Amino acid sequence: MAPRGRTGACEAGADLLNDTWAGADPELVRVAGEFGAGYVCSHTGGLAPRTDPHRPRYSDVVQDVITESPRPPNAQ
Repeated sequence: MAPRGRTGACEAGADLLNDTWAGADPELVRVAGEFGAGYVCSHTGGLAPRTDPHRPRYSDVVQDVITESPRPPNAQ
């Protein structure tokens, strides 16, 4: 995403960023923090961003999200 696109919604008054790319652009989290906006990160089930999974099934969706979510280098 272009740098202006990252901040434009918040500058226009948005208070929630919906990241449909599953954390592929870590700058979105930084922008949400900078503007005090909420952040929603969609889960792709390990698929590439913008992939449309067909009838996904999870035995434990919360654990799958935790396992598949990208982590910052300094996260524990």
